Amino acid sequence: MEGVSSMDSPSSFKEYALDSGVKFKPGTAKLLRENRFKMWDKAFKPMLSRIKQARKILDFGCGQGDFMLFLARHTGAQIDGYEISQSQMEVCRDNCKGMEQIHLLDGNADLKEGYDLVFCNHVIEHIADAEIPEFVGKLTRPVGGAGKLVVTTPNGLNPFAHSFYLNTDRTHVRIYSPFSLAEVLRPCGFAIEEIRRELPQGYDALSYLKLGVWWVTSAIAKLFVAAVAGGVRGLKFPLTMASTFYVVAGRSSGQ
Repeated sequence: MEGVSSMDSPSSFKEYALDSGVKFKPGTAKLLRENRFKMWDKAFKPMLSRIKQARKILDFGCGQGDFMLFLARHTGAQIDGYEISQSQMEVCRDNCKGMEQIHLLDGNADLKEGYDLVFCNHVIEHIADAEIPEFVGKLTRPVGGAGKLVVTTPNGLNPFAHSFYLNTDRTHVRIYSPFSLAEVLRPCGFAIEEIRRELPQGYDALSYLKLGVWWVTSAIAKLFVAAVAGGVRGLKFPLTMASTFYVVAGRSSGQ
């Protein structure tokens, strides 16, 4: 879980780090972070050249700072983290201590245009439908003219992922697919250019076993989804069965 944001009710997430922390055993934060790094190393490999070439990167809803620490392994760019949760910010400040390229911005910060990359990792699923237009407007505003917006979220097309992510966090209010993400980004002048999967990674015997189970269940899920969408033709995006995914979006022509 990277971070959360809300446009008009930040008190909902004031103690998010404490609320979400009750789900994990004490002392597992370092292990979880290293596991995330392994997953991100593979998932964001197609974007590494962009990350390395970027001068300014924004992590919108930076949470406890894990993704910024991941970025700092691959780039010398200025990395800004925007977060409204006070408890998340406190943990993030401690995790990123001594990292001079990382700068933290609270919910009162005025986000200016000019970022080469704006990441929004597992935030949009926390935003109520009524708040989405304002949220997406604020999210897209800092993206520079030729910059890219990268949105990571659970995959609503995968029925297992949809059920799991909707029921493991009380602040999750909607689970998206590439299709529904395209709809919410379009009014702000952004179009999806790429779709990438975040996949579970193998690093020990148990994780490889889980990876094998994932491949089997994802194949079954794909059959079910394909059957439901069997009469639909001309879909722009693939029916990916990854548990989570990210899209890379840029400004539409004429914006």
